[in-house]
Amino acid sequence: MRIIIASVSFPPNISGVAFAAFLLAKYLVTKGHEIVVITPGKTAHNYIKNKNGIIIHRLAAIPNPFRSGFFLPFAPAQEVNKIVNDFKPDLIHIHDPTNVSIALLREARSRDIPILATNHFTIDYVLAYLPKSFHSLSSRVLTAKIAQFYNQCDALICPSKIIADFYKKTGVKKPIVVISNGVDTGRFKPLKGKTSERTVLYLGRIDRDKSLDVLIEAFRKVRTQIDANLILVGSGDYRKKLRQLVIQKKLTKHVRFSGAINHEDPLLVTTIRKASVFAIASTIESQSIATMEAMACGKPIVAARAQALPELVKNNINGYLFSPGNSTQMAQGIIKLLKNRAMRSKMGANSRRLAQKHDLLKSHQTTEKVYKRYGRGGGN
Repeated sequence: MRIIIASVSFPPNISGVAFAAFLLAKYLVTKGHEIVVITPGKTAHNYIKNKNGIIIHRLAAIPNPFRSGFFLPFAPAQEVNKIVNDFKPDLIHIHDPTNVSIALLREARSRDIPILATNHFTIDYVLAYLPKSFHSLSSRVLTAKIAQFYNQCDALICPSKIIADFYKKTGVKKPIVVISNGVDTGRFKPLKGKTSERTVLYLGRIDRDKSLDVLIEAFRKVRTQIDANLILVGSGDYRKKLRQLVIQKKLTKHVRFSGAINHEDPLLVTTIRKASVFAIASTIESQSIATMEAMACGKPIVAARAQALPELVKNNINGYLFSPGNSTQMAQGIIKLLKNRAMRSKMGANSRRLAQKHDLLKSHQTTEKVYKRYGRGGGN
């Protein structure tokens, strides 16, 4: 099949959406499909790249005012029209409701090309960047607009059941399929040998929507009972403020900002394997690839009881859930695990077992089946 994949975030951007879209495209090429990816470039000009057999159209773009290092295409309609004309896709798969996807939706509907959408975000993610006084109205407007957008597609893919249920309740009438983003359980697997006894790991964006202030306060409370260290792996616009918070809490000697690690770098797996506990306070996760990677590496998880995280973290089985924003409960979960090696081992093994249900190959195979169901000539 000839497939267009569109995403506003794609490597070298480091984000869950970027990884998911790239790994899917990479798999599809190995299965003999022709893949074109449409994504922002970093200049005011359109250009084409080839990576691992994936043809990547980088569109003229401007810096994203909300996320440093990310870009937004401007006036993409003409270039999108040209790409569709030249490539003649059997299927279009969009990964966000941005202007490129809107242009592709218009092309798909005018040419009767099947189009699928994957939803990678929660409404709370958007609200995190708006004043609280606007949340109620913004939530209603955004939910209605996004549902309207997805209802123009042939089907919607969601990475977790809670997100699928949300869109069913809020007006999406088209078929909704739940397919995990998946995790490479062959690459992300437990380390044989000794790991750290007192290291808490966070892996992900360092942005305001990730509730990292809750994690820092929880870690301060952990430090009152046990000599532990916290490693923050990632980059983002909230990094400077978070460093200031670490200084304010007098945690400088015990909190390390390691920066972002390329998803294909072996150091990523090594870093996860060496940690004792993975902790995430975010309340906006539509799934959380980082959490699944930690689980696949056999790590117990301490996570907020919010959005899709409880689908991954089973309380008292492979970790502990805490009430959103409750740093005391978060600290208690971390302390229990740091103080009890046997519990860490047991819950880590359960994490590995649960992660195997989200095996990346299975997710990609399921997505390919959906493509064949909807795409032109997909049944051949």
